[in-house]
Amino acid sequence: MQNLMPSCASAYHTLQTTRSFPPRIESLPSGLQCYWMGSAFPSGPDATAAKGVVIWFCGGGYNIPPSMQHLRFLTHIREQLPDVAVLVPAYSLAPATYPQQLKEGVEVLRYVLHTLRVAPSKICVAGDSAGGNLALGVLSHVLHPHREIEPLRWIDERMEYVDSPKLDSLLLMSPWCSFNMKAKMDPMYNQNKEKDLVDDRIGKKWSSAFLGGREGDAYSEPLRTRDEKGWWDGLSGSVDRVWLSAGEEEVLLGSIQEMKEVLAESHPKVELLSAPGEWHENACQEKPPDEVGISRDATVEFLSGRF
Repeated sequence: MQNLMPSCASAYHTLQTTRSFPPRIESLPSGLQCYWMGSAFPSGPDATAAKGVVIWFCGGGYNIPPSMQHLRFLTHIREQLPDVAVLVPAYSLAPATYPQQLKEGVEVLRYVLHTLRVAPSKICVAGDSAGGNLALGVLSHVLHPHREIEPLRWIDERMEYVDSPKLDSLLLMSPWCSFNMKAKMDPMYNQNKEKDLVDDRIGKKWSSAFLGGREGDAYSEPLRTRDEKGWWDGLSGSVDRVWLSAGEEEVLLGSIQEMKEVLAESHPKVELLSAPGEWHENACQEKPPDEVGISRDATVEFLSGRF
């Protein structure tokens, strides 16, 4: 399926040309490419000039690249919030397997902190669908360093190393929290399976390719943390606010609701928006300019309130 879609680089350059903004690309030490949406840095020469930096991991089941609709949506955020910079990592897709994507997600956050020298309080880690899965994995690594990945060292606003940082926010749009979409405890699957764009069949295929024969764990399948007592202890000291959104007509709604409850056990500021009439990552779908998009507009509103 990857062969039928433009790569993230190709989609970015097409959008950059049609929207007439200068290309700005970060090449990380591992070779990972990250793309700044719109005019990269508001009011200054680098990322520290922005009021906030959003690291957005795009969805695609760890199997397909960010779509043009994804990038248009993120450009829309930039246009609505000119003081906020949005960085899109083109993380590895299948046949690359877990934990490669988690290594890259941690590398991006480390790069923004240490190389671009953006303070944690100005960073929002965000993602939709599989990107939301990855964003949760990065926060899990912050709290419990993965044995195959270098721990993340933090810096504060004075650019000094500290033990207890706090990111501004964690934003999760239709996050892929469980690979068992048809679990008996989740009645939302049967309720919404005829309404949504995704289903259990493609979910099993893509999660199997992502895991590459490994068993899922708390980093790769975030809802497993409900069985890990105290897993999210310390979350409130690592991120100031957690915001999730889901469509009321998506098959993942039940698992997202449960994920919200798991996070809320350890953090007092966790909020979930359930958008009526919307399906999986509805905000990233193409819409006429005059059509109301509940989750799309709420995402912009949330970030506006943070930065």
